[in-house]
Amino acid sequence: MSVAQRWAISLLCFITAVGFFVRIYHVDTNPAGFFCDEASIGYNAYTLLTTGKDEHGTSLPVFFRSFGDYRTPIPFYTAIPFIALFGLSELSVRLATVSVGTLTIVVLFLFIHRLFVVINKERYAALAGLVGAGILAISPWHIHFSRFGSEYIYLPFFLLFAAWCFLESIHHRKMFILASVLSIAICYTYLPGVILGPLFYVGSFFIILPYGKNSKHTVWLGIIIALLTFTPVLIAWQNKTLQTRWNNVELEKTQPVASQIQLFVSQYISHFSPLFLFTKGDTEYPGHYMQRFGVRGQGQIYLVDGIFVLLGIVFCILSMKRYPVMLFPLLILFLYPIGSSITKTDGGPFSFRSILGSIAFPIVSTIGITLVFSLIRNKRVQLVLSLLIFLGYGISFGRYLYLYHTQYPLYSQDFAGWQFGPRDVMKTFLDNKGKYDEYLLIGEFNAPEIFLKFYDPTNICQNKCRIAGVNDIHEDRSQLIAISPQSWQQVPNLMLTVQKVIPYPNGQPAYYIATSR
Repeated sequence: MSVAQRWAISLLCFITAVGFFVRIYHVDTNPAGFFCDEASIGYNAYTLLTTGKDEHGTSLPVFFRSFGDYRTPIPFYTAIPFIALFGLSELSVRLATVSVGTLTIVVLFLFIHRLFVVINKERYAALAGLVGAGILAISPWHIHFSRFGSEYIYLPFFLLFAAWCFLESIHHRKMFILASVLSIAICYTYLPGVILGPLFYVGSFFIILPYGKNSKHTVWLGIIIALLTFTPVLIAWQNKTLQTRWNNVELEKTQPVASQIQLFVSQYISHFSPLFLFTKGDTEYPGHYMQRFGVRGQGQIYLVDGIFVLLGIVFCILSMKRYPVMLFPLLILFLYPIGSSITKTDGGPFSFRSILGSIAFPIVSTIGITLVFSLIRNKRVQLVLSLLIFLGYGISFGRYLYLYHTQYPLYSQDFAGWQFGPRDVMKTFLDNKGKYDEYLLIGEFNAPEIFLKFYDPTNICQNKCRIAGVNDIHEDRSQLIAISPQSWQQVPNLMLTVQKVIPYPNGQPAYYIATSR
């Protein structure tokens, strides 16, 4: 191994360590709260680990029934080893996504490195790979979705892994088979992957076709394995398992086809809006109200990315005739808005349905940066440019971390955010086990029952803990009640004695712990 290779590996390890640190730092307390989707993944992983069945008693399901629809399996099964090691907790559930998000940094390095080797720019391959890994490590879009335990971050990891395998298959035939499996595995990460996986597979197949390195035997074997891997998806679609969620988010069937196409195009284009990418992001985009999916005052990518993204796209377009593999970044960029554009987005692009953008923009930005350096021969100019780029990303990254860790927890805590409170409520209930006949949780939630299961998986509460409404409060019963301020206003004449207050991170009351007598 040469000195340059040792340096490249050392720098990659350092970048990956930085990426891991910013993804895991205070991850158990920020995001402030624990959403029902995270609790569902964690609890089902726990029941799979302890019983081999999900919460509904199904043995090793392919798709998981959850909150009235079905969800993809990879996030559930990935969480199992972390729960086995660290127990059922918010931290263990989020460690799964932290780990996958961190591994994506390494895979992005491998993809970009191989891309530059294939286009005969091996001289810049390690540099480009390190730049790409560095950009992804500090990317606000990717960091944000790597820090909570939902399924979104798995899609870019598997797609990027498949893309790298396709590039490797140009020189190593059997990698085409692995690329085929990984492309269809995208379908099992997050529901938009059901569409994006096959599209990516077909597009990738034609991109590497001109290189003609794969034998017919390998190609047909890969296609057959891909079809077999896709079969459970077809079955689930046929029996309407996967259509449950789709029926809630698809474009209006009652609209004329022309109107649906027009809406799709409009929504697709909005994903390239400077408002979404550089200034407002998801949270402050006009028409959006959810606070879980972004930080106020921060776009999905940094402003400094802008010029290099444009240069990267131009370079890919100009070089794709000579080097067909340069279509890979364009393919990923093309696919990125589709998952969000084929659904009702209530006023613009959603960062979670278009999560593929979290890797698409770092890739093309890296190509743009590397192109600039390849055109500059003066080493002093290269040094100055390096410092300016480093400074630009450093300031942007520092600002994002400040907003995320000091401001974001203060406004992302309530119903439109992470619905903070069930953990502390359930701890209070369990600490007071046996003292009351009933323990009532009254508040505003999405699917609140899952929190009773997650925070009390062995049923210590013995079914005395339950989700309730204000009508379930009775002065003549022994009840310990956790009630939100909004619900409290609905019972002004009821005699309740407040025992303590569970505060939001901003100090406002999240729940009153009260007794009915």
